[in-house]
Amino acid sequence: MKFKEALEIGKDCGLDTVSEAILNIRMRAINIFDYGEEQSEYNELIEDFLQSEFDLEDNIEDCLKKI
Repeated sequence: MKFKEALEIGKDCGLDTVSEAILNIRMRAINIFDYGEEQSEYNELIEDFLQSEFDLEDNIEDCLKKI
């Protein structure tokens, strides 16, 4: 999963920060991804986030405006 997609899901869920969006995906990975792909999808999300210019406490909407 790409970082932007996690932010969009987080925004749709009414979350505010990047950390909340990432945790939301982690907690629901088993329901979102195909069986056996959960960890690799989460790893892709984390890698994409780490390569971004954003911090965990950044506001989701602010991040989406900059992406």
